[in-house]
Amino acid sequence: YLQINEPKVDTLIAAFKFLDVGFHSLDPNVSNRRLFESVYQESLYRINIENIILMLRFIHGITEEEKQLRCCNYSFVCRFPEAPLHHYIDGCMNEYLDVWLSSYDGTIIDDENCSIKLLNHQSVSFDGKKNYIGRLNTIITHLYDIHDTKLWNLLLSKNLVSCREENIIAYWSLEKKIDTVTIDYINGFHSEIDFSECLKTHPEALMSELFTGLLKCDDIANSQYENCIVSLGFTYGESFNVTGLSIEKVQILAKNQVIQMTPATLRFLR
Repeated sequence: YLQINEPKVDTLIAAFKFLDVGFHSLDPNVSNRRLFESVYQESLYRINIENIILMLRFIHGITEEEKQLRCCNYSFVCRFPEAPLHHYIDGCMNEYLDVWLSSYDGTIIDDENCSIKLLNHQSVSFDGKKNYIGRLNTIITHLYDIHDTKLWNLLLSKNLVSCREENIIAYWSLEKKIDTVTIDYINGFHSEIDFSECLKTHPEALMSELFTGLLKCDDIANSQYENCIVSLGFTYGESFNVTGLSIEKVQILAKNQVIQMTPATLRFLR
């Protein structure tokens, strides 16, 4: 249809629209250039990975290898936010995600900003976002950047969140408990956890609640347990009656004077 020497482009495009034509495949090497570009401008082609890669290469001059175009596809699309390709995909995100993920079974390594944009896209279904996260290998720096808090648990569980104290606080603010997701996240830190700067920017009541939640958790690695408790800087109170803590955890609390060795505390520990 596009291999025409002197096409009446406007007439053909109008006819294609009337007939609801969507080309499954295109070959720019044999197509009339003006007609091909008009088909692109009017989005008269099907959303499939071959057509998307074709438009990225032929229209936008992308030269990266096909493997790169498949594993970072949305990042390449987002390079051209005002382009017809971007607008077309933005209007059918669920179809785009289905096509992309079904045609590529590898790991996705989109740019962080593009991943955030996709995960915050109002048109993308929750299942679509879950499927995307299931293949993602891009680290999200701040949990708060992801608007749908139902995705936080999944991102943390998949080790896709940067190790930052702010993210511990964000997740605590949401769940109000130290669950296995929080424990695994804390134990996965590669640096010492230090909440001292966070104390300056978060309400004292919130940080005190976090302190109590962390203090009562025996499954946090001892080193990070001590880092958390000491950097938060609170004390437990006059009477210590927390059950389920190992002797090592109690020793950490006593050594750092987090608990007071009152007669009531000593009787409890015995």
